[in-house]
Amino acid sequence: YSMVFHQYSKSESEFESVECITLDQLFEEHEISKCDLIKMDIEGAEYETLYNTNDDTFNKINRIVGEYHFAAENIQEHNIQSLKKHLTHKGYRVETVPNKRKENLGLFFCQKK
Repeated sequence: YSMVFHQYSKSESEFESVECITLDQLFEEHEISKCDLIKMDIEGAEYETLYNTNDDTFNKINRIVGEYHFAAENIQEHNIQSLKKHLTHKGYRVETVPNKRKENLGLFFCQKK
């Protein structure tokens, strides 16, 4: 499934809903006290995931690497500039690499300061 389904399928009916959990739930359920690296490729859900992760979980994560999308043009915070600002505020140095062939996606690299 992709939050940016309109780019990959012919209609909104060509997807399957899946049950998801938050990063906070993942860390709590598996009693994760420290994480060196999280790799995210979650097709547009990176914004909702990272904006809703609490500070306690962020404090356990040293690095985050992921693919970003411009998933929802109607949601102001769903762009890499807003995400970069959010992650910087959470204590990360953030670098981005836009995709040269597709202007709506790229990569982000975060490391705790």
